[in-house]
Amino acid sequence: MYGLRGINNIYVPNGTGRDSIITRSQDFNKGKVYSPSVNKSSMAAAGLPCQPPPRSHGPRPLSPARLDGMMKGKPGKRHEVKAPTKRSSSVSALVEKWSQAPGAYLFISPVKMQQRQGVEPLEGWASAASWSPAMAKGALASVQKAAMLKA
Repeated sequence: MYGLRGINNIYVPNGTGRDSIITRSQDFNKGKVYSPSVNKSSMAAAGLPCQPPPRSHGPRPLSPARLDGMMKGKPGKRHEVKAPTKRSSSVSALVEKWSQAPGAYLFISPVKMQQRQGVEPLEGWASAASWSPAMAKGALASVQKAAMLKA
């Protein structure tokens, strides 16, 4: 712990006690000179076990039987899946389910929200509402002119 002073010497505890393993250590308080063992931490010098935490994730350590099987090219035993994995819902199923939930609002797509009522986009020209009166007169005149030229 005396090495912590070399990293940062202005550590101030906040009073919660969670840092007491550092602040109560004689190595940290008095430094390397007063340390009971220069190459051992105070935990190891006190005889406290210093072991890594048990594994909860990742592969298990190799057993001698598994190591022998790998050397001979034998496949290892497969683990069975205890419960089948649930499939995710499709977007349409989610929208239907959420729209029936209490307090749900009617879904309006962002494209519909940006459209103004009575105004169609320029690329459409699909309905009669797209034509202004002046445009309709011009189109009718050109159609009549083309018909007169054919006759």
